Amino acid sequence: MAAQMAVNSGASLWGPLKELWETVDGAVLRRQPESVHLLDLQLKKHKPHFLSLFKNPPKSAEQREKVRKASTEGIAIQGQQGSRLLPEQLLTEAFILSDLFDIGELAALELLLAGEQQQPYFPGLTRGLVAVLLYWDGKLCMANSLRTLIQSRQGKTFTLDLSGELVALTTRFTDELMSQGLSKRILTLVSEISVTREFERLQKERGLGNEKHRKEVADLIKECRQALADSLFSWTCQSPLSKDDTLALIGHLETVTAQADGSLDSVSLALVMALLYCLDVSFIEQGTEDRDDLLQALPLLTERQYVSAVHSRLMDSQPWKLPGLQAVCRLAWALLLRVLSQLPQGSALVEFTEADEALADQALLGDVFLFMKEGILGCESFSQEEFYIRRVHSLITDFLALMPMKVKQLRNRADEDARLVHMSLQMDSELPSSLRKDLDHLMILVSDNIQGVSGSPVSWEHFFHSLMLYHENLRRDLPNPDSAHYRHPPLRGITQREMEGLTSFLQLLTTIITWSENARLALCEHPQWTPVVVMLGLLQCSVPPVLKAELLHCLAAFGKSPEIAASLWQSLEYTQILQTVRAPGQRQAAGIEGHSIMFHLLNDSPMLALCLSLLEEGVRQLDTYAPFPGKKHLESAVLHCLCLLDLALQKEAVFMDLLRESQASLLVSPLEQLLQGVSPQTRRADHIVNIARYLYHSSSNPEAAFQSAKILRRIANYPNIQIRLVGDFTHDQAVSDKLMAGFVECLDNEDAEEGTEKDDVDSQKKVARIRHETQIHILNLLITSLELKAPNLALYLLGYEVKKPVSSTNLQDPGVLGCPRSCLHAILSRLQRGTEKRSGPALTQQAPHLAELCYQVIYQLCACPDTSGPTMRYLRTSQDFLFSHLQHLPFLLPSNQIAALSQMSWLMKTAAIELRVTSLNRQRSHTQRLVSLLLDDQPHAQHADGESGMEDETRSVSGFLHFDTVSKVRRKLLSVLDAIEFSQDMPELLQLDFFERTQIEQVISNCEHVNEQGHTVCNVKLLHRVLVAEVNALQGMAAIGQRPLLMEEVNSILQQVVERNRVRRSLSAKRHALQSWRSLVETLLTACPADLISADERQLIIRDLLLDLHDKVSDHVSVAVISSPVQSGTGLRGGYQRLRAHLYGSLLYYLQIAQKPEEPDTLQTAGKAMWERLTAPEDGFSKLQRENLAIIESYGKALMEVVCRDACDGHEISRMLAMAVLDRILSIDRQNQWLLYICNSGYLRSLVESLRQDDVALQSLLTPQPPLLKPLYIFESKMALLTRVAKTGEGAVELLRCGLVAQLMECQVFDMVPDSDAHRVMRDPSGFIPSPMDRYRQILLPTLRLFQVILTSTSINHQQGAAQVLQWLIVHADTIQSLLRCQELSMGALQELSLLTGIISKTALPGALEMGGEVNSAALLEFQGHINRFQRLCLSLLGRLAGSERDRLLKQAEISAPGDSAERREEMEVAMQQVCANIMEYCQALLLQSSAQAQFSICLFSPSGSEPAGRDGARTDLSSTVPSMAYSRVPSLGLVLYLLKNSAADFFRFHQSHRQSLGKLQSLDQLPPEELKELCQGLVSGPGGVEKISSVQRSLLAKRRLVQLINNRAKLLALCSYVIETCLFVLWRHLEYYLLHCIPTDPKDSLLPGSTLYRSRLADDSFSGLQASGGRGLSLSRVSQQDLDLLKSDMAAGFGEALQRKLLEVEGSYSQVRSRYTFIQALVRRIRGLLRQPKS
Repeated sequence: MAAQMAVNSGASLWGPLKELWETVDGAVLRRQPESVHLLDLQLKKHKPHFLSLFKNPPKSAEQREKVRKASTEGIAIQGQQGSRLLPEQLLTEAFILSDLFDIGELAALELLLAGEQQQPYFPGLTRGLVAVLLYWDGKLCMANSLRTLIQSRQGKTFTLDLSGELVALTTRFTDELMSQGLSKRILTLVSEISVTREFERLQKERGLGNEKHRKEVADLIKECRQALADSLFSWTCQSPLSKDDTLALIGHLETVTAQADGSLDSVSLALVMALLYCLDVSFIEQGTEDRDDLLQALPLLTERQYVSAVHSRLMDSQPWKLPGLQAVCRLAWALLLRVLSQLPQGSALVEFTEADEALADQALLGDVFLFMKEGILGCESFSQEEFYIRRVHSLITDFLALMPMKVKQLRNRADEDARLVHMSLQMDSELPSSLRKDLDHLMILVSDNIQGVSGSPVSWEHFFHSLMLYHENLRRDLPNPDSAHYRHPPLRGITQREMEGLTSFLQLLTTIITWSENARLALCEHPQWTPVVVMLGLLQCSVPPVLKAELLHCLAAFGKSPEIAASLWQSLEYTQILQTVRAPGQRQAAGIEGHSIMFHLLNDSPMLALCLSLLEEGVRQLDTYAPFPGKKHLESAVLHCLCLLDLALQKEAVFMDLLRESQASLLVSPLEQLLQGVSPQTRRADHIVNIARYLYHSSSNPEAAFQSAKILRRIANYPNIQIRLVGDFTHDQAVSDKLMAGFVECLDNEDAEEGTEKDDVDSQKKVARIRHETQIHILNLLITSLELKAPNLALYLLGYEVKKPVSSTNLQDPGVLGCPRSCLHAILSRLQRGTEKRSGPALTQQAPHLAELCYQVIYQLCACPDTSGPTMRYLRTSQDFLFSHLQHLPFLLPSNQIAALSQMSWLMKTAAIELRVTSLNRQRSHTQRLVSLLLDDQPHAQHADGESGMEDETRSVSGFLHFDTVSKVRRKLLSVLDAIEFSQDMPELLQLDFFERTQIEQVISNCEHVNEQGHTVCNVKLLHRVLVAEVNALQGMAAIGQRPLLMEEVNSILQQVVERNRVRRSLSAKRHALQSWRSLVETLLTACPADLISADERQLIIRDLLLDLHDKVSDHVSVAVISSPVQSGTGLRGGYQRLRAHLYGSLLYYLQIAQKPEEPDTLQTAGKAMWERLTAPEDGFSKLQRENLAIIESYGKALMEVVCRDACDGHEISRMLAMAVLDRILSIDRQNQWLLYICNSGYLRSLVESLRQDDVALQSLLTPQPPLLKPLYIFESKMALLTRVAKTGEGAVELLRCGLVAQLMECQVFDMVPDSDAHRVMRDPSGFIPSPMDRYRQILLPTLRLFQVILTSTSINHQQGAAQVLQWLIVHADTIQSLLRCQELSMGALQELSLLTGIISKTALPGALEMGGEVNSAALLEFQGHINRFQRLCLSLLGRLAGSERDRLLKQAEISAPGDSAERREEMEVAMQQVCANIMEYCQALLLQSSAQAQFSICLFSPSGSEPAGRDGARTDLSSTVPSMAYSRVPSLGLVLYLLKNSAADFFRFHQSHRQSLGKLQSLDQLPPEELKELCQGLVSGPGGVEKISSVQRSLLAKRRLVQLINNRAKLLALCSYVIETCLFVLWRHLEYYLLHCIPTDPKDSLLPGSTLYRSRLADDSFSGLQASGGRGLSLSRVSQQDLDLLKSDMAAGFGEALQRKLLEVEGSYSQVRSRYTFIQALVRRIRGLLRQPKS
């Protein structure tokens, strides 16, 4: 019982009935798929409501008590848990509503709750007033459903072409209703329901609100009555009524009364027509297939009692309230009896059929034709219903055809009456009182309504001959145009009666030629009548304006044929009826010429003032919602005023340009400025507001609302007006509310219909089209305004703040916190309808273009920074908008593919923004929901068991490309891609016989323009004008004879252009859709949190995308302009460079999938045995690389050829990408197949030889303002590829054979080192263009890296590389030496030095030059000098970097870049350590190559053991102990010891840091948040970047940073270890020489300066001494014993036990597995032994 007493918040008297109507409308009128089943369910549910039509649920004491207690105990509401307490006021209103409509108390309460819910849709109304509207709207839904169901029946008059299943369902259902007394119930309701009575009841209980509410209630009641009457009419059109129902209908008509003007109201007319169709058997003559079945069901032929009863009732002499109506029914019955008498079945009805003459006489006595004209044709709704016209037409034609004697009697009677009138006039006596006008009434009826009645007693000849006579007579009375003071003479020759006849004739003629092209051409070409010539002549005569109007209407109808239009226009120009040329000396007719109208509208003229005054008065009168005399004329005048303003706004720019060109002395102002003027009536600038107020009356005046929207849209294009308009619209709150409600009402209107033809005669379809176009204009107004700065009209209409910052807007549902219903709510409401159903958003199917614009508005709001926040928050929380729409993608609309693609484009772009925003704001659940929707390929949320084994297969190509997909579903993203066709049907070439193709193409090109959507299209109307003018300009008989053929060719050209425009729009829509799709994909894969998509799943997704894109792009019919935004995988076909570049890019990305990510160096892997590493199982990345290579190799040499050719001579971008692809393939090609092909086919040589050609372009890059950076990027790509080639021994040898180094020797760009100070001020402020020094390094560093790789690859058994690289160093020696002397050691300089010293250490060695070939002695001496300088500069550099300058540089790096200080410091540490390691390696190499024994070895460091203390450590320390001249340029052994100590200390610092980072990595989940943030800081850009990313993403970034840190420390440990080993070796060799083999000289001599202090003691004097170059040997004759003793003591002090323990600890913790085992231990032992030797 509780469930039964629960309240339906949707109101059982409204909500379910609304749903019923939507289902019936969708099934019958909109023909939606799968609607029959839904309709069947609804009909079963609502059958009781149909049987008890309009009966309300009864009151009950139980319900009353339940409602009464709702304020204290609460009441249950369906769909809500628990009970809800309701306010006492609401319950009081419920009881009032219950008594008012005599409905149950619960039903009344439901209506009030629904009214409260729907209140935002009705601004200004209380919930009670809204409930009244909902009550009658529910009744109307019921009546409309009944009418539509009956219209869908199968019957005798019409068909809706519905499915047989649906027709059978509705026929069966309505038959059952009719058998239960439906017709009598309808008649009862029509009699009972009255607007007057209902208003009296509502007035008593204050159930009527403002004027609009009263009108809406009255309209609903009238529409209910109309729908009920239409239901009965539709039934009788299809099926007969029973005897009782027919008699009941006649009984109702007996009591019908007429309106004040004598016409029937529309309800009575429908019932009259229902009876006339009951008495109609014209379908018998049609011979349809189901004729026999219809005859069997016709009671007129099968039931004698039916005929008898109806006959008796109509023969009854009792008069009806409308005798004319009785006469019409009697005439219809008489004609029916006449038809029955001619049928075989009529023989049984002779007693009735014989009375047909008598009945016809009674009908004529009742003035039947007069009533038909005034009572039936005078009704407004008559002309709007085709079947009314058909029935009256058949009634008149049946009378003329079946009763010719009666017609003759009427004619005779009329002739007799005419004679009597003539006699009375001659005798000057009174007219006889017995005159009848039956024939007059019949003829007027014919002329008013019937289109070409056969058998008419008046002929065409008579009418046209009369026109010619009038023209002849009136032409004689033409006034003299030269007379200065002429007036129209009194009209002669046309009486008022003749005037009416001519008017009727012209209207009939206009109707006929409008709808019949054959009649139009036949009449126009008639040689005797020449109607066009005669009418043009009459227009130049003095005839009444009404007649002139009809003549112009008729000529316009003739102009519908192109054959007539051209000559008609020429005649109009010639006669100047519409004046287009100002005739000199001739008085100009005011108000006709278009120039004059435009001039008056673009000035503050009386004409413009009258228009604006009419608009103001019109909207004021419409706001009263009351009928008044002349209302229709006022509405028409207002409409024309709006049309005038719209046309003026449309044409003013062209007009003003022409006016300026003509140099006329006329001043005009733009109309949009004039409209901002002050109204003289209100003293306010409210003209535009008045225009906008017509939108509030769109329901009653749709055309005025349409024109208003057009005008506002045109005005919205002017930014300077928008801000003022916002102020005008919001100045008065009451007006503002009305304006907002007007816009919303237009957008909410569901009667709008897209796709109807403009010239559709159906008034309902015409209004539906107008409503739709009004919505289009409003949406375009919003789109245009949103592109302007705030405040603008769009922000106001969409509900955003216009007086505060827009971003502070808090959007709410309508009614919440007093939020009014805005255009945004209306747009979302239209879009959301249907999203809960499987068919998807209904608007996308019903109005595709409207839906497209709605989605665009939503996207603009989400994309604009000011509105994005409030909009996306509202869409996400209140609407769930994106998910509910994305789940229905793709939108498939075969009839309008372009609109469907555009809809998806805007939706996908909005979704991309949402994903990005929710990811940044860490709204994980929202992001994950959308990601799953777009990417899931599982039909169910739960995965099947047994899928865990797929991990091993995901990285292999076999499992990657060919796994089982039976249980999968198509990913949403791929389904959207499927909906985008890459192919496009192109229009065929023009086949022309008369026009020249090139000229036509030029004309077409001249007529092209860019439309509002940004598409370049041809203006078809303009092209048509141009071509027709060209045809008309042709002269001669031949041209006239070929005119039809010429016009046919013009038509074919126009059709071709229309097709071209369609193709362009289609291509643009496809491209837009692809760009949006790509944006969404990129956002999904890059911007969303990485943990939402697992790595394996991400690869599967990328694989699916690649395969689908590849298939589409590689299709031979795909269009390049479509596929250019797409990045596909392999298959490098197609000649378009952009497509080629995308293909290379995609292949490159795909190959990088198999690239193994960076792993942390734990320092443990080196300890594994070689066998263990060789037998380790193949990891997934290696397996994928191997199988990728197998796929690539399957394409054979064809693919090799394409890639290599593009790498050598393709487009710049394609060259770079092709080289990158080659680089990647070479890195995985273990068999060197590709390398062999490149070498053998000459492509490698071509690349090498192109380096010399790049020199000039590279030199131009070093200017302060370079032209383009393309050459730089190509050079970098080229060097990267060559470096990859050089990484194999074969590749390096081949590069040397191709002359790589020789080519680079000739490049002068390396000697053009920019001055860093001079160009510092020229830096690009954006940082995008590198400085000249940075650009130079981008050229030099890749070259040095290439040399380094070549030296490494050829160092084992091929010294040719070292010799060639040394020659390059010597050729550019000045540059190299200047770089080695670099004063400012920046990061870039350190990178240069690390590479340079590495190269020098491998090349600048004794004997290197001899390996390079024959060198003469002079050149050899020069080269030796360069090498000596390289050695000296390297040792000097060691003094700088090993000393205290190192710490200064690191501190300077932290100060210069505080944000990147950690990373920058790490990079600088590595670079400096690398330089030191390279120099020490160089020293070691020099020592080893000089001699295997220390006794004969050279000495590179002086015998001083003191450590550096100042900035220049070597020089400062030596000066205190050694004479200044002696060791001034020679580093001491103390420097090596200092470097050894520092390296040992650094090693343990780095080792500890490495161990700590490794520990953090292993326990990443336990790290505190602050530490995670600190780790991520350097990897996230922008303020607050770390705060915005998700915790999972933060962990991933922290892991990446830790791996980076670990590997950096591992590299530093390796360098420190190497430096320690080399330092120990250098110390040992020098100490062994100094302490064991060196013979000291006299102490006195050590202090004497002299040029021969040191001389070489080796026979080979190829190098100078230490003094000159830090070279081969140091003479022992000048080293004193004191020097040696001091060296020993200093070394013993410096190389103490602590240092030794540290060094051994280094070996124990690191070198055992990384380097030579016990090497450090041995050297330490030897040095210790040397230092402990007793003095000799």
